[in-house]
Parts: sequence; C-alpha cells; structure tokens
Amino acid sequence: MKIEFEKEETKILPNFKGGEKEYRAKMIDVDQQKIMKGLLIPGASIGFHKHDGSSEVMFITKGCAKYITEDENGNRNVEILKAGDCHICKCGHSHTLINDTKEDLEFYAVVSNFLVPEKKISNETTKKAIAELDDMKKNSDKYKSYNNADELVKDLSK
Repeated sequence: MKIEFEKEETKILPNFKGGEKEYRAKMIDVDQQKIMKGLLIPGASIGFHKHDGSSEVMFITKGCAKYITEDENGNRNVEILKAGDCHICKCGHSHTLINDTKEDLEFYAVVSNFLVPEKKISNETTKKAIAELDDMKKNSDKYKSYNNADELVKDLSK
C-alpha cells in the first residue's frame, strides 16, 4: 500500500501529550498502526508519555532533536537524534522528543498497537483464543488443564 502524505490533511496539535508549542502531523491509520509524517518547529516538543500496549518507531528525515526514554524500571536515557537516525520506544517504555534547535525537525513515526479492544483483530490465533475463551465460559470442565490464558494461546498457535 502506497502512502501519499501530501494528500493527507495536516493536523496541528497544540501541546501534544503535554509538550511545548505544537506538533504538525499528517496521520493515517492502517489496521493496528498509526503512521505519521511529523514536524516540530524550533522549541516544540512531544510531551513525555508511556506506550502501554503499543510501541513507536521514529525515523528522523531533517534536523536534530533530543530524545529521552525511560524503561519499565525507571532508567532514563538521553540521546541526540539527527537526520538518518531511527529509534524505537518499546512497549511499556516512555519517551519524549524535543526540538531544542533553531531548525525544523521532520520525521516519520509508526505506532503499533497490541491487543487494543477497540481495534480490528487481524491475528487468527487471537480470534481463536477469543472463541475458545467464550467456549470456556459455557463448558468450564473442558479447559481445566490450562493454568492461564497464555498457555491456551500457546497451545492454539501450534
């Protein structure tokens, strides 16, 4: 699927996620992915936020920015990202992106959501697991050998 961002509307998001100034983005949703072409003007930032149930990959195409991450144990890391750099904020981690330069920062970002109920379920194993769990409610004796849902999903994906 070809994505033509130039045909997408630019959304201006003031103080995005509690950040400074505004985040300008062209966004599309594909299955459980949000794909964005973003711009932060000088002095703008995306506020510090956690990715619960999702991860985010950023690829810098123009400019330079400060990228601060925090893992699930509270360990912080500060990195400088420049054009050509790619970074991932893993599921359960937190991050912020700060343009503290005098030039615009341009980048692409992809947020992948995992097990979000309001999203379309495309994984066949997940569909099977949901059907099996519904069946469990009706026939609880049939499933007593499973100690937890992870065991059931593992067995169904064989």
